[in-house]
Amino acid sequence: MKRILLAICVIALSVLSYGQGINQRAFTFAWLSDVHLNSFAYAEDDLRQSIEDINANPDVDFTILSGDVTEFGDTKEFYLLQDILKDFRKPYFLTPGNHDVNWSENGCTMFDKIFQASHFCYDWQGVRFIGCGAGPSLRMGPPHIPREEILWLHRPCYSGKATHYLHQSLSSQSGPE
Repeated sequence: MKRILLAICVIALSVLSYGQGINQRAFTFAWLSDVHLNSFAYAEDDLRQSIEDINANPDVDFTILSGDVTEFGDTKEFYLLQDILKDFRKPYFLTPGNHDVNWSENGCTMFDKIFQASHFCYDWQGVRFIGCGAGPSLRMGPPHIPREEILWLHRPCYSGKATHYLHQSLSSQSGPE
């Protein structure tokens, strides 16, 4: 059951169906969040198993990892993550969460240095997927998108259908009313 952490609890196989066009088809992508590599004994095994499951599933076209992929944003965690992500045989897109860039002295600089970006803009079959770093800037604080990400979002990134991926919802509601 331990290996199901990402496969069931955190992985969301999302299917987008749209249009009647000749070249459009339904597609599936995997969505992983809050992996928290290094936070518990089996987190690394769960991530490796999730990647293996994604690679083995012919229906999954790509994967989004939307933040808190590490527990402390430590350089060693980033290098371990980089090594694990090499096992992907399909495209993947990564954004940082608060655990990755806010809880260590060098997390925000090392994340960008190792993974080359803290955001993505990816077109797949007429849908634009946009992801950027987000999360509280203070522990248990409200949602926050860093200024550099907002500036990046202002570039011409929107066209047609778009879907956004952040680590933390920007809603101020804590639950249904």
